[in-house]
Amino acid sequence: MDTDFLKNFPRECDYAISTKNIEGIDVLIEKLKELESRLDRNPLLTQVWYCISNLYSTRAAIYNEDVKLWRNEKFPTNAVQSLNYIRRAFNEYIQNGNNNMCFEIQTNLANLYHGFCRDIEANYFWTFNYDNVIYSDSIFVAPFNKAKTLMELKDYLNDKKEAGYYAYEAYKLVKSLTENKNNIFHEGIKSEISNSVWVNALLNWGKNIEETVISFEEMAKQIKYKTKEEKLYRTWSAENNLFLNPLNDITKELISAQDTLEFPNYIVKIGEGPFLSVAFSDIKNRFCKARYIAYCGLFKQYPEWLEEGLFLTSCLDYNDFSTNIEMVKTAYKLCFGILDSIILLLKKYFEIESKSKTEFKPTWIQTHFQNIHNPFIDGLFWLSCDLTDISNIKNWQIPNPDANILRKLRNNLEHNWVRIADYKNSIWLGSHDYAFVLSKEQLETATLEVFRYTRTAIMYLIFAITYNEKQKKQNLQDEIIPSMEVPYYS
Repeated sequence: MDTDFLKNFPRECDYAISTKNIEGIDVLIEKLKELESRLDRNPLLTQVWYCISNLYSTRAAIYNEDVKLWRNEKFPTNAVQSLNYIRRAFNEYIQNGNNNMCFEIQTNLANLYHGFCRDIEANYFWTFNYDNVIYSDSIFVAPFNKAKTLMELKDYLNDKKEAGYYAYEAYKLVKSLTENKNNIFHEGIKSEISNSVWVNALLNWGKNIEETVISFEEMAKQIKYKTKEEKLYRTWSAENNLFLNPLNDITKELISAQDTLEFPNYIVKIGEGPFLSVAFSDIKNRFCKARYIAYCGLFKQYPEWLEEGLFLTSCLDYNDFSTNIEMVKTAYKLCFGILDSIILLLKKYFEIESKSKTEFKPTWIQTHFQNIHNPFIDGLFWLSCDLTDISNIKNWQIPNPDANILRKLRNNLEHNWVRIADYKNSIWLGSHDYAFVLSKEQLETATLEVFRYTRTAIMYLIFAITYNEKQKKQNLQDEIIPSMEVPYYS
């Protein structure tokens, strides 16, 4: 490989992108892929992936790719490649750390999630300590994009107080950018901050209510728990963004440590019972109980007698038969059942006729939701792509990041033998070993990951229905709509 190219490829990429030179972009992609094949685990690989992602993003913009056209099987192939490469770069950073591009990578990952209508996940990656960023566009791009997205999402929250805190969080971000406007070297963000109508309106609103807003920290001080265990459980869940509560997407304080998410008000024919709302309550209840089961598996100590007298066999790789591991496995499997229930509820809500088995898979969503135009359905479709096992699928054209291992693990937990072992054993032949083997740490990491996917899918479910109800009300604005209270369980 040309040593000059090794030194200059970031500049060459920037030039090709800024000039939108499609021929130059294509040549650089091929060169960087060749370099990628030679580097193996070289630290330079992260930068190569970052540059390839940016080149594919530019290709996507040049060809006007639209992520909503999955309904017509017109997939944004360049945007997909961009997302997959930036994920590789981010995962490499997470594993090895100490990368001076980490904030650019994280911000680009969030921007791409936003492009795929996955705003909850985008907000997660736009969130970091902006004071730690040294001379990077991400110090301006991340907070501005996060503020703009919070302002869009707040309109789909049922609780006006929660919507108000979304707006206030956006206000704080925009206010900080405005106060440092002279230091912004990203011309696009600088122009938006100075000229956008919504920015000025938000700043005026925020100034008027700033003194009356109670901070999350102050509210959290008032919370009292009966036991230390409850506080530990709620703190762990909030820290991992696992509460079905929109506030948990903007704070990890204990004020967000409640599952406040409810099924939105919805229009039905007179006399119809609140069955869809109750169906959502079942989904919510199963998620919350599965979350506690996972917590118990990760942290609770079980009595020693529960492990005694079982006469179990080991293959000398320190496989783990503990109660804790079985609890984690159970919680993991419960999440995939919840995902299928999300799609079934949407099917019933949108009154989709289908005799095929309802599944949280992109092929099912694509077949049955192709005529429903809703940005949060888009988000669910692209999220389901992550959780697809492509082992037996040919010509897969949509995202296939490392998350597809989560579906493989679920299938093995349900239909195969999953052995949790931290050490490999090569004492004897393994022709009879049909186990899917992973370490305890890998299982725990995968479990938290699948819980975050499930929680996000539940949020998109509620937003999708709220979006549709808003459309209904616009169409029925001149009609009188009687309302009734939904009974609460106690």
